Amino acid sequence: MTAGERWQRAAGMATGEYIIFLRDYVMVAEGWLAQLKDIFGRFSQVAVVQPSAENLDVDCGNAMHIHLNCFMADRQELTAMGGFDSGYCTEHYCLNDLAVRILQRKKQLFDLGRGWLPAYGEIKAPATKEQAIAADADRYRQKHGFSWSYSSGRRDDMLQFIDYRKPGVRIMEIGCACGATLLKVRNSNPSADLYGLELNEAAAAIAANFAKVESGNFEVLVRPEFVGKFDYIIMGDVLEHLVDTDKALQKVHSWLKPSGCLVLSIPNVSHLTVLVNVLQGQWEYEEAGILDRTHVRFFTLQSIQRCLEKNGFQVRQVGRKVFELGSGWYKVRDELLQLKTLAVNKEDLETYQIICVAEKGHVNE
Repeated sequence: MTAGERWQRAAGMATGEYIIFLRDYVMVAEGWLAQLKDIFGRFSQVAVVQPSAENLDVDCGNAMHIHLNCFMADRQELTAMGGFDSGYCTEHYCLNDLAVRILQRKKQLFDLGRGWLPAYGEIKAPATKEQAIAADADRYRQKHGFSWSYSSGRRDDMLQFIDYRKPGVRIMEIGCACGATLLKVRNSNPSADLYGLELNEAAAAIAANFAKVESGNFEVLVRPEFVGKFDYIIMGDVLEHLVDTDKALQKVHSWLKPSGCLVLSIPNVSHLTVLVNVLQGQWEYEEAGILDRTHVRFFTLQSIQRCLEKNGFQVRQVGRKVFELGSGWYKVRDELLQLKTLAVNKEDLETYQIICVAEKGHVNE
């Protein structure tokens, strides 16, 4: 029996107005049931309410995931959308599929900002877990038109450079995917004026639940009403996909307020794993990563800084993301650092992703 079949069978046994899905290893907090049910009384378009997995700045906020441990669903809404998809083998994709269908119907998922229910115990994964996840990921992509793992990530690493709690702050995210980053801002600051642009139409439709989002190609988009409009523009791993980076950055520059900031992240092509492969005559594109097959531009820290400065930005902060590598890679790194004819920077070798915070300045002629 698949996870979808189990969830659907459980839902079919319920007779009340609301259905509670609660794992047997979850410890409930005092007043938990009343808190969940109260949200249905306060808001009219709610399909699912759940305890939040993190502390929110408000008592409740919109969500885009359904948590495995505990959630309450409106039975009528669940029935209207056909319940759980029995074709999913894993609970993760079964619940994320339900979440997306709720948002596609313009209904709401709510996280309760207090009363998190801690989980205890362990779920034993089936022997074929990897195959089941891969099959579900493919089913999900074909059904909804985007990859959940790729499109639902939240860029907390970029938000740390943004004053997103400032009253009335206006933010544009270029390449917002399903809007997880914008949703974080929305829940933390209801007064924020949020915009998004996303190439994938299906993902943009989900993000539109949390911000003013449109689907389109940023490189050809003409929006004179955006000139001088934004306090911040976020570009998380977007620039490397664009054909003309200079024109793209000039457009971003024009969309920012005089004191505005661009926060962007890019993969670092001078990462140790890329250099070692090049030294061995290898440059193989991959499904994801620094050499993603959809990348058309490549940057180092120095080259992206020059590119930003040429197009009117002043780089104020630089962040680096580093991932652990196997011991064999570090041995090669140490050998490269001992080169006498070249100055090799240890941080550049270890940096997988670069984050630049760049203020709007004057465009260099």
